[in-house]
Amino acid sequence: AVAARSSAVRLFVERASAAVPGFALDSGNAAAVSAVVRRLDGIPLALELVAPRLRGLSADRLVERLDDRFTLPSAGGRGRPARQRTLQAMIDWSWEPLTEDERTVLRRLAAHPDGCAASAAEAVCADPGLPGPRVLDVVARLVDRSLVVREGERFRLLESVAAYCAERLAEAGELAMVCARAMEYYLGLAERADAELRGPGQCHWLERLDAETVNLRRVLDTALQTADAEAALRLVNAMAWYWFLRGRLAEARRSLHAALALDGGPPDARAAARGWLTGVELRIRPVGEVEPLTGVEDPALRARLLGFVGSGLYSAGRHAEGERLIAQSLAGSRANGDVWGEAAALAERAGHALAGDRPEAARADAERAAARFRSLGDAWGTLRATRPLALLADLDGDHTTALRLHRETLRVAEDLALWTEVADTLTWLGRTTLRTGDLREAERLYERALCVSSERSYTPGEIRAEIGLSRTARRRGDVTTAETHLCRALSKSRTLSTAEHP
Repeated sequence: AVAARSSAVRLFVERASAAVPGFALDSGNAAAVSAVVRRLDGIPLALELVAPRLRGLSADRLVERLDDRFTLPSAGGRGRPARQRTLQAMIDWSWEPLTEDERTVLRRLAAHPDGCAASAAEAVCADPGLPGPRVLDVVARLVDRSLVVREGERFRLLESVAAYCAERLAEAGELAMVCARAMEYYLGLAERADAELRGPGQCHWLERLDAETVNLRRVLDTALQTADAEAALRLVNAMAWYWFLRGRLAEARRSLHAALALDGGPPDARAAARGWLTGVELRIRPVGEVEPLTGVEDPALRARLLGFVGSGLYSAGRHAEGERLIAQSLAGSRANGDVWGEAAALAERAGHALAGDRPEAARADAERAAARFRSLGDAWGTLRATRPLALLADLDGDHTTALRLHRETLRVAEDLALWTEVADTLTWLGRTTLRTGDLREAERLYERALCVSSERSYTPGEIRAEIGLSRTARRRGDVTTAETHLCRALSKSRTLSTAEHP
């Protein structure tokens, strides 16, 4: 039903049924038909050329053959001009009248697999004879010709045009040069973002890295394929904090492992990557002895890594080791004048004090951490430092303050699209609401936490939400429903490592 609402799908099915009597869109071929239409960018002529191929190919097989898209759509075409008989000819016809500058920019834009910002277009496409401002003028002309698509502040090529331009890029002998330019641009972007993710531009840079995910993955893949250890390590070290904030621990683990598997690279970069990997691993699975964080030359980075690993150790139940590294992180950050590192260590230590039934110590550390994070404009940090204060208010019986603080952190988490934080905050909010006796609202909050966690495959969040729903049902006197939620929580907990248990 969703596919049938697309005008491009309807056109394809109409042409396909004309070529293959009886062909119709159904549940068996809808996914393949949608894939064909999507990969041909919904270009009407391309769809008309490809549809007759269903005489000899199934829809699934047709999808597989689209990798050879410029020789595939040659069926039929009697009575059409030569330029309309193949997709290759169709794009050739659009390519031939272009100026040399337009051809240069168009083929170089193919280096961006998921479109690009204006600054990326300038960096990759410019030449001494074609300066950046002129590049953007050329891009505007290509948009007017429908060869480039503008989506907000980004520019992209239709998939068919991108495949065509990749061939032209190789023919021009520019492939290596343009790929190197793209790699340097995106490495610089990731490194700049890493610094900005701890300040007032946090939301903007999270969204910017979200938008560049495919391009950044291409850079890492290229570095791995060419055994460029230095570039691979630069990228994973710059992206580690972003992956953590976004909850993409599996991606972080895979990428860090891949970069470290390459030989070479600066020793301090390898040491930093090992530190990030250790902290990530501790949050995913049980880890044995943790290696000392030696070899990291930047003292501020070393202190931050001590905090990241220490937090992971504490979360994994290795409290003494975690507290020891957090103490080292706090001392190192203060010695280096790193306000962000100090705030992060204080926020973590506040959580330790709260768990250890030392409320006044927890309050002092959390308030200091929140003040420092606010001075830096770090919304995530403020969120993490505020949570212990909300929990302390809850323990004190001041549910009004606890609810207000939890709602503040929920707004921040939603604004930053930090969905694991959203799920956790909803659960805490549900617990405090349950204590006020509002069972209906508590159930709504827990159900939303369960929904968010399920959508993001955040199993610890699902377990906490199921337990909360069980408590709510029990308070309502519904023992059967309470038991059902507890059984679900138990079943999901069996899939987790020790480190992941809530």
